Amino acid sequence: MVKETTRTYSRRRLNFFELAAEVAFHPSRFFGREDFDAKYNYISNSLLFFVKGTMMCLGVPLVIALFLSSKKFLGTESIGLLFILLPLVLVPLAFIIGSYAGSLFITGGIIQLTANWLGGKETFSTTFAVMVYSMSPVFFLLSVISLAASAAVVFMLLQASNAVTFTNVVITGIMTYVVALAAFVWSMTTQVVGLKERHHMTTSKATVAACAPLLLFFAFIIVAGAVYSMAILLSGLAQAYSLQ
Repeated sequence: MVKETTRTYSRRRLNFFELAAEVAFHPSRFFGREDFDAKYNYISNSLLFFVKGTMMCLGVPLVIALFLSSKKFLGTESIGLLFILLPLVLVPLAFIIGSYAGSLFITGGIIQLTANWLGGKETFSTTFAVMVYSMSPVFFLLSVISLAASAAVVFMLLQASNAVTFTNVVITGIMTYVVALAAFVWSMTTQVVGLKERHHMTTSKATVAACAPLLLFFAFIIVAGAVYSMAILLSGLAQAYSLQ
């Protein structure tokens, strides 16, 4: 009976929440699925998963906070004003999602080139799918943070008291950074597992491929800083020489 349930589960397509949980907690099993290419290896599906996850992290908590706070301060009869304010929030949010989605292609391209250089054989769509699905831990933890922050904001607004203190702000900031760091490490670990499974690479090679965009970013910062420092130095030397 248990085997039959498992077999039925593996045949059907996972919904968003099942997919996010499977990737976050069982990445090796998910990326090693025999039906991965048939069901999940599509750029359109990956982008749709990214949009859903981003809306869970940002959109839903923001709408809840706006709704509850407007009901408190505008009154139930003025709740229609919320639907006028929503486009002012959702349009920039859509722009942010679109801009970040575009950067995913650049990041995926860097990972794909690095993986191919290290012996990976899969296509860009596979690399892109691994990269996006590996963001499941980020979506999971940031959704919790966003919902908790929205609840805290609404609570403080409803209380209309001195709930906002320096200590509360510092504690909230520290907890946010700790959870964000944990989400990043969890996501990168999941991505390494995905690249290892799909590209049939060693763990070390998969780690290099996953970290390639980050390494290039830091290299760019170092080079840009060196060039900027050199330009300031040369400018200072030129001014000193002109004063002589």
